Amino acid sequence: MTDSPRWPIYQTGPQDSTFALGVVSINFANFEQSQIWVFAAVGAIPETAARMIHAKTGSAACTELIAQIIGKRTDWSPVPIDLVRHFVNASRVLVGNRNILMHSVMTDGWQGKAALYRTSKKGERQMLSATVEQIRAVADDLVTYFYFGHALANRIAILNQPQSSEGAVHPPWPDKPPLPIPLE
Repeated sequence: MTDSPRWPIYQTGPQDSTFALGVVSINFANFEQSQIWVFAAVGAIPETAARMIHAKTGSAACTELIAQIIGKRTDWSPVPIDLVRHFVNASRVLVGNRNILMHSVMTDGWQGKAALYRTSKKGERQMLSATVEQIRAVADDLVTYFYFGHALANRIAILNQPQSSEGAVHPPWPDKPPLPIPLE
């Protein structure tokens, strides 16, 4: 493998940062699945319907739909509502971080950082400097919230079931992970 020519032969930005961006991309696709599960559970709709809506609207819009639905949930205790709101707040940051990273031109920056350039939806040029550790943190946060969303959706699915027999044991609600840090 060491005798193979380096690919790509053209400049893409810092190699470690480029690899980390690939991991962000993979982890975001997994995270989107947890959004679908949470959306289905909160909306009490079939997963296939949630998947189709998510595919048509995208991650940011799906996040806001979850927020709207949870705002109307008066039949749940405060615990699941708080956990879903936490997931929504994290989702907003994660989607924003992913969009910054995936929709930017990356070049070698200064002091070992990657320089990221993009145009905002308002047409404004934006520049961000990010360390490989910051990019890896985005990838790691996506995995953390994939697992949190998965556990949350499964626990809500139990809540959505018709009342079971008295004395049934349910798994605990998942612990809230720390909120991700926005890239700025």
